[in-house]
Amino acid sequence: MPKYEIRKGDLERLVGRSFTLEELEDVFFDIKAELDDVDGDLITVEYSDTNRPDMWSVEGLAREIRGYLGLETGCPKYAVGPPAGELRVDPSVKKIRPFVAAAVVRGVRLGEEGYEQLIQLQEKIMLTYGRKRRRVAIGTHNADMISFPVKYSAVDPESVRFVPLWETRELTLSEILEKTEKGREYAHLLDGFDKYPVIVDDNGRVISFPPIINSNDIGNIGPQTRDVFVDVTGTNRAAVMTAVNVIAAALAERGGKIESVRIVYPDEVVVTPNMAPKQTVVRKSYVERISGIQLSEPHFKELLERARYDVLSVSGDEWSVAYPSYRSDIMHERDVAEDVIIAYGY
Repeated sequence: MPKYEIRKGDLERLVGRSFTLEELEDVFFDIKAELDDVDGDLITVEYSDTNRPDMWSVEGLAREIRGYLGLETGCPKYAVGPPAGELRVDPSVKKIRPFVAAAVVRGVRLGEEGYEQLIQLQEKIMLTYGRKRRRVAIGTHNADMISFPVKYSAVDPESVRFVPLWETRELTLSEILEKTEKGREYAHLLDGFDKYPVIVDDNGRVISFPPIINSNDIGNIGPQTRDVFVDVTGTNRAAVMTAVNVIAAALAERGGKIESVRIVYPDEVVVTPNMAPKQTVVRKSYVERISGIQLSEPHFKELLERARYDVLSVSGDEWSVAYPSYRSDIMHERDVAEDVIIAYGY
């Protein structure tokens, strides 16, 4: 189960109220989290669901708590501005890491705590949900340094040189795999390929070498970074889309404004992130049957909204609901029922 660290004061600012440790422990338990350890303001959280990467940061935790406590209910909405530019996908990556998504988030107020959360969230997603970067790898970069259009292609490992993150000299892609810590750790992900993927901007500057490492200039963000470019690459399209939505939403919780990126594949164009709510149907009688709780329609609606759903329409026993784009775990009405039961307090 994923564990991550948060600052109590940071959580309280994002929720909009203060908590005693006893209150936090109770609230965490109710939303399937556990207060694992406390060291002053530093809290270690353990979250029991490995299919909820949106809950692996203080931003997601605060968003869920606001709903559970009734401070902010319904499906969270995230406006997405027009495309900041294009990311053009070359056919050469198809057999290596075929899928990519991107976003630009401007005006983010990170600070030390937000920066720590962003880096931690990336790592937790890549490790668990991303299956140690095989399925999903994420890069975050300084958007102000990037010239669009951006190109994602596979190149000869000796043909490209750049300074990787936390290094001081240029290395070829082959040298990065041999001489850097992250290169050695993840080199096996590129075993069997004679070309390696890179993301390069319109000025020919390397942004990242996925799934290995960012560049040390464009990819070296910090607490003062205001405009963030996010790239996500991987082998599973749905997972890549979920990951970019999770990161974009977390940055938006820090005051960022999301701009989309046009992903131009050889045979299609996709605009990411797609933050439009998803929809499903749940039967009130089904929730009552599996929970043993009898619910009035107003109470059922209240519980759905506290669980961060919008009620779109009701037709007899069937309730059409909307839920956030960053959730990929809603596969059946039993998943909605579980959220309703949690909101009820079971």
